Amino acid sequence: IRLSLVGSEMCIRDSGKNALVISVREDSWVEIKGADNNILLSRLLKAGTAEAVPVTAPVSVVIGNAAGVDVTLRGAPVDVVSGNSSNVARLNLK
Repeated sequence: IRLSLVGSEMCIRDSGKNALVISVREDSWVEIKGADNNILLSRLLKAGTAEAVPVTAPVSVVIGNAAGVDVTLRGAPVDVVSGNSSNVARLNLK
């Protein structure tokens, strides 16, 4: 996975098709756990950064300040805001 800054925009080039990509517009807490409950990512992500995690098995995702991130899985957008009154998204993705 390659992250690069082009102008003021973060670009992600992923060599795999199974990437979960989180692009951060506002500081947000993100935790991603694999099906075996291993933590794949757990930290505060700063505005203007992006993380890409390969997803080949189901994962659970918790995002604090969900309104401040954009998420895609395998290139398709994932809605993390709808039906979320607390601004904390809890997702199970396959």
